[in-house]
Amino acid sequence: NLYTSSKSKPKSKTRPKSKTSLATSNRRRHIAPSANRFWRFGFPAVIGVIALSAVALIVVGAREVIDSTIGTSDASTITDPTQPGYLATVAPTQSLLIAHSDPDSGDQLVGVTIMIISDERTGAILLLSPRLQNDNGTVLADAYNAGGIDALEGAVETIFGLGFEETQDLPTTTLATTLSLAEPYQYQLLDDLISVDGDGNTMLAFEAGTLELTGEQGADLYRLINPGEVDGNRVERQRVLWEQWLDMLNQADDVTLVVPPFEDGISHFLRELATRNLVIESAPVVAADEDVSSYMVGDTAERWIAEAVESFILWPTAPSTFYVPTVEVLDGVSNPDLRLVVARQVIDAGAIVTVAGNNESFGVAETVVVYGRAEIQDEAEDIAIALAPLMATGQAAGVSYQSQSDELGYADITVIIGADIAT
Repeated sequence: NLYTSSKSKPKSKTRPKSKTSLATSNRRRHIAPSANRFWRFGFPAVIGVIALSAVALIVVGAREVIDSTIGTSDASTITDPTQPGYLATVAPTQSLLIAHSDPDSGDQLVGVTIMIISDERTGAILLLSPRLQNDNGTVLADAYNAGGIDALEGAVETIFGLGFEETQDLPTTTLATTLSLAEPYQYQLLDDLISVDGDGNTMLAFEAGTLELTGEQGADLYRLINPGEVDGNRVERQRVLWEQWLDMLNQADDVTLVVPPFEDGISHFLRELATRNLVIESAPVVAADEDVSSYMVGDTAERWIAEAVESFILWPTAPSTFYVPTVEVLDGVSNPDLRLVVARQVIDAGAIVTVAGNNESFGVAETVVVYGRAEIQDEAEDIAIALAPLMATGQAAGVSYQSQSDELGYADITVIIGADIAT
């Protein structure tokens, strides 16, 4: 084998707060560390320039999402989005969590991928090391080995503070078949790659240099790790393979001929992302111990996660393993652009926007955050505080309690936008 050169569960805690501002991708970018250095990261230097377009993304990109996903109301009988009382549900950003296991090593987890279809133009593929720990100290590989894809989903949810619309097991055997549809792949391997058999014998699997890989060889490269090598290097090789894969799909005359013929799971995401401005990145984690046997989320990774969520997951999915409040955002001043900006602040406060629309009447003077259960008062106050930068006074929005016997709408918390939101 020498290849030579040529979803309703108990809820217990709220979502972590986002810490950074919105940024988005305006072009196809592939930014990541070199393969044989320890896990470098950084969103590119142009992120500061891209951040200047954040407001435009919110008002234009998010409006496209609303117009396309809730253009016809399914939460009220009023169908004209300009009229008071119009309500409609918000479809979450499409996301897929993939577990890559290796049948040759007893189904050990060898890769974790998150695929995101952000809007009509952009998307992202984010890679995590199986040796990454979440906030509870659970290593992703250990979670998967103990409870499969469901346990992995819960572990990753605690890292990102949100859920995923779909999950999929994609073992390397299936990955090989999927990759073969678009083979061959030109791959520049910086170091020799060694394989170890069940008896501990080693052999050269891939020689450093320029390789032309079949789908089966690509899957082998995806799963292999050198003896004593840190897992960050393998994740970097995986990232480069994802780059090559999506480039091949992008160049195909008919992308439907080079992806599996399915309407869900990875097939749908491959078809959609192949034609979008795409970011492919790996998490900038740090070693949890001297042996680098696992990684942990440090300050840099927290910023990276916050940027990823704010840039690509415009409308988060509620997690399946812990509670976050759902929110409806209502326009009380007949200005739909404000509704979109307020929704972004609500999401940054750790909530999930599930309904957007108009208040039962316009002409509302003061913005108010309404909640109906005493146990979510803190969450309502967090949202009110998060709105402070938008308020003309610079102070938190008002908070109001209504008992559950009153009509509270279609979510845990309602935000009614008033004239005191600065424009």
